[in-house]
Amino acid sequence: MTDVNAGAAQLLAGRRILVTGGARGLGLAFARHFCEAGAAVAIADIRAELVESAAVGLRASGFTAHALVADLSEPASIERCAGEALALLGGLDGLVNNAAVTDSGGKPGDDIDVETWDRVMNVNVRGTWL
Repeated sequence: MTDVNAGAAQLLAGRRILVTGGARGLGLAFARHFCEAGAAVAIADIRAELVESAAVGLRASGFTAHALVADLSEPASIERCAGEALALLGGLDGLVNNAAVTDSGGKPGDDIDVETWDRVMNVNVRGTWL
């Protein structure tokens, strides 16, 4: 039987990838898998301490990982994050727009206040578009 993971260890060798929402959950899992496949990563998140801790953990495993703080609801923060990622990694080959606000907690639409709605839309829709 063929091992589908054979050769995957270097599938992304030399590639440079920025992952937003990379401090935990799916974003961190994506970043770890990219590293395991040979990529260098920059992980961005609004949570400064968590994203730094995540990058430290990846580096402790022998991977190239950089932490960036970014607020995807702010265009200037997005531009700064992209510029820092380009500088740290020497370019970019991939982007995973994973960051999202999930404060709505599965509430029905009429139970979500305007401030929460705006925060969710600014990050999840507008931030990805920017």
